[in-house]
Amino acid sequence: MNKVAFIIPVWKNDFKHLEQLLKSFITVRKDEMCDLFVVMTTEEEKKSFLEKPDLDFSAYPFIKFICLTSFTNNNNTKEHGIINAKKFYGIRECIRLNEYAYMIPIDCESYFLDLSGIRNVCDTIHNRKMFFGGRVSEDHPGPREYKLNKSCISFLKNYSNNEEDFSSIDTSIFFFWYDLPVYERKIASKFLDFIDFENISKLSKYLRWEHFDHTVYGYYCVAFHGYSIKCVKFIKNGIVKKATKDIFLKMQEAFRVSLFWTSLQHYIVKDKCFDNVKVLYHVDKKLQKLSELK
Repeated sequence: MNKVAFIIPVWKNDFKHLEQLLKSFITVRKDEMCDLFVVMTTEEEKKSFLEKPDLDFSAYPFIKFICLTSFTNNNNTKEHGIINAKKFYGIRECIRLNEYAYMIPIDCESYFLDLSGIRNVCDTIHNRKMFFGGRVSEDHPGPREYKLNKSCISFLKNYSNNEEDFSSIDTSIFFFWYDLPVYERKIASKFLDFIDFENISKLSKYLRWEHFDHTVYGYYCVAFHGYSIKCVKFIKNGIVKKATKDIFLKMQEAFRVSLFWTSLQHYIVKDKCFDNVKVLYHVDKKLQKLSELK
């Protein structure tokens, strides 16, 4: 149980991004410590993707395809949280396999740069027990992100019998994009029990698009497992994906922290602060720049 699993939620309109992501994963995967799970909506979607003539993933057993055939009472839509449900479902399947110490769910508009030492990266992030974020507010900056945080707390309260469980959490700090969303196996298992994941009818009643998976998980970790949320005060607009490269340099200086993922838009700036980045997100935003990395 020492391996790391990446979990990728996908639907049919994502296939071109998925193909790009899988090829990057195959290129940089150097050992057997890291697998990748693609979570499709249906068997038909899975079959459609695997039948593409230019792809033969049977040669890569470390890439696994699973399906969320029916989950949210026929409400399998983005608005009804199907993306988050797929991520949680992938985590559950990895836990059941009993091979993975960590799971990392990310969107398919991502790109793998380097997977060397990925288990040590997960240990580093987990042992911090800290989420870094920037300040947002109901007015400015970040009213959308502020609302998302509030929604995540509301979701968790549906499963709590104690009003104090989440009362001390500062929901004005938005941390979703700050580093790889690493889920540690034991805590993730308890988290899925907490949200009664097997109770499909209940989950489909509450789960929505705005309940960002890692924010929900992060709040759970803060409430029950001794994690904390650190406000990075030098981010003016509160949201790291809109920051300049200075955020990474200042975090290294202030917290002695190297971040392990960033957006393609950041990475193409090229600076020493990105030396430890393993994965890029939002590669669909500047596709013409992705070719420069190859």
